[in-house]
Amino acid sequence: MNEQCHRCRGTGLEPDWRGLGRRVRAAREQLGVGLRAAAKRLRVSPSYISDLERGARSWQGPKARALLALVGRGVATGEEP
Repeated sequence: MNEQCHRCRGTGLEPDWRGLGRRVRAAREQLGVGLRAAAKRLRVSPSYISDLERGARSWQGPKARALLALVGRGVATGEEP
């Protein structure tokens, strides 16, 4: 079998979840959106967003992508929000 890892897509490198989380937190705070307000808007718990921002969760799910959309997708690539 020649299956690729779903996390690294066969590169052998772990995604930089912590780096992404730091950029998302900075962008969210720059927009003036608090943790609880963001959680309420996305219908998730504040701890879920905190876990994402600390790199404790994967950014591959639909709720995580909704947070990226909230702060600006350019944050994922390091571009300005």
